[in-house]
Amino acid sequence: MRYTNLLILLVLCFTFPLNLQAEIYKCQDEQGQITYSATKVCDKPQTVRINSGAAKRPVSTTDTASELEQQNRLKQCNESRATLLSYQGAPFLTKVVQREGKNIKIRLNDEERKKALVDAQNEVDYWCGGDQN
Repeated sequence: MRYTNLLILLVLCFTFPLNLQAEIYKCQDEQGQITYSATKVCDKPQTVRINSGAAKRPVSTTDTASELEQQNRLKQCNESRATLLSYQGAPFLTKVVQREGKNIKIRLNDEERKKALVDAQNEVDYWCGGDQN
């Protein structure tokens, strides 16, 4: 009985693809600076949807290298935006360090947090480039 329930749960997990979505807002100020946020930070924000874990279409032999590169770029763009948003929405950030053979989470100080946010924004800028989504 217990194994039957477990088997049913596993079948359901692999049958239905997990489709998580994060709704984020994109705002552009007068200087052209683009900001992505989990909350509305301007009068007329654009809504950007990021699908995480959505079913991927199979790659066919007719896909060109350019199409594959574009798909990868979009995936990296979405992942870097999601990372940036999670950093922006977190009250603090942590990192894992190894001490005496154990992994320990420690809180980033303000300077390290600012650097992590700048690095995450740079990733978005790199992967999303001229993307106007």
